[in-house]
Amino acid sequence: MRYLAGAFFAAFVSAGAAPAWASDARIELTAHVPTSCSMSFTQDVARLSEDTFTLGSVEQFCNTNYELTLLHAPVGSGKQFRFGDRSVDAGPGMTVLQPNGRPVIGSRLLLISGLDEAAADALGHSLVLQVTPLAL
Repeated sequence: MRYLAGAFFAAFVSAGAAPAWASDARIELTAHVPTSCSMSFTQDVARLSEDTFTLGSVEQFCNTNYELTLLHAPVGSGKQFRFGDRSVDAGPGMTVLQPNGRPVIGSRLLLISGLDEAAADALGHSLVLQVTPLAL
């Protein structure tokens, strides 16, 4: 009897017909993923060139778009922050480093150009990162 059932199944499958109990099915899945963004800064001031310094590294985890703002002591005009592949003119105490960042996991260096070593070292101690998740 087992062989008979197997032969019937093989014939049924090879004929290409769907069983009478088969029908189109639809599965709908809804999920809610919480937004999670965190950034942390590790200070490590080091000279890269005559007037360019790394201020440290930013560890990033964000599962949505985000804005990253750097709060800092005033640095004067003509100074530029570099964060990843972006160069941004330093603002008077606040600089938007990433206006519409994509979801990210990783680490990037934060650099500044146009300062001397003492000013870069002092600046490294006054930095605060502010991350704001954005709607997708």
